[in-house]
Amino acid sequence: MGVAGLALVAPAAQASAASSFVADINAARAAQGLRPYAASSQLTAVALGQAERMAAAQKLYHNPGLASQVTSWRYVGENVGYGPSVPTLMSAFMNSTPHRANILDRQYTQVGVGAVTVNGTIWVSMVFREPLYASSPAPSPHPTKTATKPAATHTVQRPANAHHTPKPVQKAPPTAAASAASELPPGVLCSAAPAVVDRVRGVQDLERDARLLDQTQPLVLGFQCGRSLPMTGVLDRATLAALGV
Repeated sequence: MGVAGLALVAPAAQASAASSFVADINAARAAQGLRPYAASSQLTAVALGQAERMAAAQKLYHNPGLASQVTSWRYVGENVGYGPSVPTLMSAFMNSTPHRANILDRQYTQVGVGAVTVNGTIWVSMVFREPLYASSPAPSPHPTKTATKPAATHTVQRPANAHHTPKPVQKAPPTAAASAASELPPGVLCSAAPAVVDRVRGVQDLERDARLLDQTQPLVLGFQCGRSLPMTGVLDRATLAALGV
């Protein structure tokens, strides 16, 4: 994707940055006694497309088409961020509880990373998947250690900025809202009441600009649950259609 007026880094260097992210992700997993993620060419392509779009727009936001662009998934998620270097971004991800959770997840088995550098800033998307038809991996021989450092909030000034997509439930819509509600994070209300619809519609501009993204995801998840949609936590195509947007 061309970016007029911006200095792009050569594709080979961008691929090297993406490979560094994958290596760092798997090193973090190994340090917790977890199996490495397998690199997926499909996830890499999806992640690179999102990184290119963010770099072109100079805006941080989740991929609204993630749930449809990634195929054959049982669980799918995304971390997105921008910053001056791979180590700085990895530090930001690992010091944020929800991003760290995607990196150290016990059910995801695959990852794809896309990284684009523009004017010295790396824009990155990490896409995680547990395939729909793959058997779950055997339990890890070592328990995951609990991080004791408090998670940094997105209002804290730091050189890297990042957002995550929470792991949704199974791709197939639930048979009833009650069963879907059991899969929601604690405190999230399963509802598609008119007031909720209005609030979710108001999330669109925030979603595009990636402001208050983590705070709005529970609202989106609750609406998706209430409408028996795949609970991706982002304004994907199915959710926008249900909103009449």
